[in-house]
Amino acid sequence: YQRPFSGRRQWHHDRGAPEWGIGLMGTDAGSPHHIGWVARALPYLVLPIGRARDLGLRARMGWGLAWIADPYDREANHRQVAIGSHVNAAVLLAIELQKRVGRDRFGLGIALDHQSNGSLQVPNLGVNLVSVGLSWNMGIGSDHALEAPTDTVTDEGGAWRTEAMAAWGYQEIEPIGSGKRTVVAVSATMYRQTSPVFAWGGGADVFNKGSLRDRDPDLANVPRTDLTQAGLHIGVAYCIGGLALVLEPGCYVITPVEERSRLYQRIGMRQ
Repeated sequence: YQRPFSGRRQWHHDRGAPEWGIGLMGTDAGSPHHIGWVARALPYLVLPIGRARDLGLRARMGWGLAWIADPYDREANHRQVAIGSHVNAAVLLAIELQKRVGRDRFGLGIALDHQSNGSLQVPNLGVNLVSVGLSWNMGIGSDHALEAPTDTVTDEGGAWRTEAMAAWGYQEIEPIGSGKRTVVAVSATMYRQTSPVFAWGGGADVFNKGSLRDRDPDLANVPRTDLTQAGLHIGVAYCIGGLALVLEPGCYVITPVEERSRLYQRIGMRQ
């Protein structure tokens, strides 16, 4: 189900008449005996690339929840090492070339569906479904014309802003069955708005992970403060009115244990 934004916000016009929708999907993931049925539901945004009305590219992105019927089980499903939980986060990224014919649209595109539990429960390699598809979007009702914006303020760039964030949660690492450990994270970033669409910046992160004790026997009896990592990150934000889609890749610069990779990433959205 998909419909256009009203046009009452200036960014509706700046982004070429974007739309929003709700999507459902069900698949056997190509592995009905080990992964079983995969179902997901998510809200998403559709952002036109360029200004063409009748023929053009459109990007689709969304976040939601997914259900995996047969996660890893030590006794019943030990050969399934992709993911260990029934409930998972779902991410959709897609791009499609669409041709408009009257109220309908016909398209050819490629999409990535990703399901992961964020290492809340191992194994967590994740399930990635890549698809190439043909689509027919059938318009229902009268055509929609964008209304005049009621807020005409457009941020043309140049302003700096500082963002701070704190998070708390659980993490599980290999070996399977080692148990869940708490994680605390604090992050600060400075962003500079370079255009109405993009902001760029960088910042620092501090992580405190109880799971580091499981990875190094020498840390078994140290104070919790010694289980701290620090890193630096760069950031890019795609701005949609007051909403920002954020990607922040970073690198550990201080860590009490050697990571398999010093790189990490944060992806999400902020209002």
